[in-house]
Amino acid sequence: MTAARPAVAMRFVASENNLESWNHEPAHTNDDRLIGYWLAQFMVWMFSSDLFRLPFTPERATFAYASLVVLTAAVLTALAVVFRILKLDMVRVLKAHD
Repeated sequence: MTAARPAVAMRFVASENNLESWNHEPAHTNDDRLIGYWLAQFMVWMFSSDLFRLPFTPERATFAYASLVVLTAAVLTALAVVFRILKLDMVRVLKAHD
């Protein structure tokens, strides 16, 4: 069974010095990914000047790496919480008055 690949819309972008490049833009994204995509475009625009221009060419590996970092942080946080809960003395915690 093969996994369905997400649809990708390709948009032609002409740069200031008429160099041609293809910009891969996800066709259907959730709000967080879209906000991150716009934030990255804004940062590239802010870093660009008259002397140089940074290209904005995100790849699928970039989204995969970001997702992996977020999932790893979530798992490590959940493990820390579980270990803290397991270390609690339940009898003393349940007898404590607020």
